[in-house]
Amino acid sequence: KALYVVKADTGTATDTFAVGFALDAAAAAGDNIQVTIAGVHKDANVDGSTAAGTRLVVGSTAGRASIAVDINEGGSATVAQRPIIAVAVEADTANVATVIVIKQF
Repeated sequence: KALYVVKADTGTATDTFAVGFALDAAAAAGDNIQVTIAGVHKDANVDGSTAAGTRLVVGSTAGRASIAVDINEGGSATVAQRPIIAVAVEADTANVATVIVIKQF
C-alpha cells in the first residue's frame, strides 16, 4: 500500500519511479486513489508522439509517460535509462492512449 500520490517526473529525484497509472482523474499530491499497477490501462497520459508498440518511461512532464529512447552507445558514453513502465497498445490521441502497464515490484 502506498502512502500517497506523487506524479512521477524526472525533474525531482524522489519522483522518478512510477508504480502505475492513476485511475482517478485530477489527482493531487497526497490524495488516495486507485492505480493500475499491471495490465491494461485505458486513457493513460502519454507523450504526443506515442505510437502502438512504443515503450514508455517516466518523463519530464509530471504525470505523463515519455517515449523510451533507443540507446546506440557506440563508444564510452554514459547512458542513463529509466525502467520501462508501459507499452502503448495504440497511438495517442491528444496525449491519451491505452497501454499495458508493466508491474514494477
